[in-house]
Amino acid sequence: MAVTNKIFFVLNDLETQFSDSKNLEILFKSVSVSADGNDNGMDILEVSGEFSFNSKNFVNVGTINSVNVAAHASRHIGGGADEVDGDKLDIDWVPTNYSRDNSIGEADNVTDLSAHLKGLDDEIGTLKATQSGQEWQNSVLDKDLTAPPGGESTGDRYLLGTSTATSTMTGAWAGHDGEIAEYNGSGWDFTSPTAGMFVSADDEQENIYLFDGTNTWQQKKFEATTAGDGAEKIGLAIAVKADVATTETASANAILVGSNGTRISVDDTTIEGSGQGSAGTETLRVKDGGISTDKLAATSVTAAKLGSDVAGNGLTGGNGAAIAAQPDTTSTTTTEANAVASGANGLSVKVDDISIEGSGQGAGGSESLRVKEDGITEAHINSSAIGTSGRMIGGSGTKIDIKFKDTITNGSAVVAIAQGDIIYQKSDGTWELAQANVTDLDMKNLGVAAEAIAASGSGEAYVYDGNKLSGFTGLTVGKYVVVSRSVAGGYTQSSSGFVSGETLYSIGRAVSATEVGFIRKVLGKFE
Repeated sequence: MAVTNKIFFVLNDLETQFSDSKNLEILFKSVSVSADGNDNGMDILEVSGEFSFNSKNFVNVGTINSVNVAAHASRHIGGGADEVDGDKLDIDWVPTNYSRDNSIGEADNVTDLSAHLKGLDDEIGTLKATQSGQEWQNSVLDKDLTAPPGGESTGDRYLLGTSTATSTMTGAWAGHDGEIAEYNGSGWDFTSPTAGMFVSADDEQENIYLFDGTNTWQQKKFEATTAGDGAEKIGLAIAVKADVATTETASANAILVGSNGTRISVDDTTIEGSGQGSAGTETLRVKDGGISTDKLAATSVTAAKLGSDVAGNGLTGGNGAAIAAQPDTTSTTTTEANAVASGANGLSVKVDDISIEGSGQGAGGSESLRVKEDGITEAHINSSAIGTSGRMIGGSGTKIDIKFKDTITNGSAVVAIAQGDIIYQKSDGTWELAQANVTDLDMKNLGVAAEAIAASGSGEAYVYDGNKLSGFTGLTVGKYVVVSRSVAGGYTQSSSGFVSGETLYSIGRAVSATEVGFIRKVLGKFE
């Protein structure tokens, strides 16, 4: 009987003494040996490397049948002598999220690697188709840019404004207003919005944007509301919560808000609750015996239900007769005019429609009396309303006006004051001609004579700011008019003649060559 696959090792250049690894050329011979001990053939495998006599292992193998072991892997890649066909790799695992598909030519069986890849590719294609135009979009980095920011990375997304009707985008985004742009590594992909599409921006923590289906992304807020006392949250809505737990007929006044909801306070004298309590059907009602004579309206009850004591002052009726308002027709004084009129529609007030009128709301019930426009004349204003210390004059039949002038006394027994002279008030209250170097001159006591005033005489002068004075000559418009230093009572627009340290007192600016706006002012020291 033949014995096969006997392995013989022929070691070339084998030394007689070995301590450890030696460089060897190893010849593997696989032979078949018959029963009589003869070999029937021999396969030779030549290996070069090292043999460790201590570990009894081959190490650092260099070649096998003259093939370099380090380069052996290249024989199995595409184009190699022993190319491995990856399409045919067997994968027995059965997936749950996709179906294997061996309909392609590269797959002979559903267990082939290519059948798995085909199933995955089909699933990804379906997912991409369903996500195209999806309602909820992946977030964008920003919505406020008008051009690519530069330095973008693959997957960076931007909302290009909030309107598709504008044309504000520039650069690679031009013509894509309102769309979503995503960088693909070399350029931009754009998604056109559809009605109901949502997207959020990473730099806006409280906002989300909804496309309205026409041309606008509408800003919405992330819902984060809670309901406090007297309110409840129903879905996204906050509603007032009715108090159905309180059953008393009297409570504090007005509307009360508590953990059970809101309730109305009543006085429990004229009004009470009906008492149904927690069923939530309680109503307000007039309390028995709660209505007294001062709370009745003309049409609140029928005549048959009225007693004789219900009609008090200003009313008639009772004892079966209707209650009605009763105007006083006996008064004829100006302090208590009988100006109330009663009719089928109710009470009204009679007015003269000259100085007083109704406001005109009419039947709405909100009409009121008011002074008629242009209804107040000088005859209506008493002079006591003007006062005596202010600048208002008039009243008691005289038109009201603003006082710019006052009566003054010339303090000089020798020098008269001419109309238009600049004057000043002395400490004794009299007035004299002003000159810039007068020691007691002050801005507040300057004036301009409105008429000629004789020595020691009296007359009118402009002593209050705000008037426009005329009678001047040779003025330069816009320049200040100051008290002259060289001419008593005179004026100038020049600094000529002033001494350093002297004060410049102005009576105002020239508004024309002959007029000055009278507003007194200290311009400062002359230097």
